[in-house]
Amino acid sequence: MQHLSGHPGVVTLHAVYEESECFHLLMEFCSGGRLIDQMVKEGQYSEQRAANIFKDVMLVIKYCHEMGVVHRDIKPENILLATSGKIKLADFGLAMRVSNGGYPPQFVCVVSIFNGSLRSRKTIFHLCDSVEVIDMLL
Repeated sequence: MQHLSGHPGVVTLHAVYEESECFHLLMEFCSGGRLIDQMVKEGQYSEQRAANIFKDVMLVIKYCHEMGVVHRDIKPENILLATSGKIKLADFGLAMRVSNGGYPPQFVCVVSIFNGSLRSRKTIFHLCDSVEVIDMLL
């Protein structure tokens, strides 16, 4: 998904190296780490801060869709933080290219069930639609 790398909200893919058994992706370093780790560290976010993060994520998703890419794995683990604190969408491993405004019939949803804490959770994978993805991210 190298053609998305020009957007400030998408992790830049600098190079891809292929070996006989694997690929190596050289990507932008996001020193702020993963959003999920920051959430665990800081605890509950204010409504304003959560709204700002959500807005930034939605703007990046909108850009991806305009470029014909559907991410299909949006979750706090795939949202990285730059030094500036700005979000960067990463891990396009499940992404699909779409054309003519079409969308894939299903998204892969990763549902984390929290037992009172971000540290103790169970993850379930299932297929869902785009509205459910946005609802879970909220």
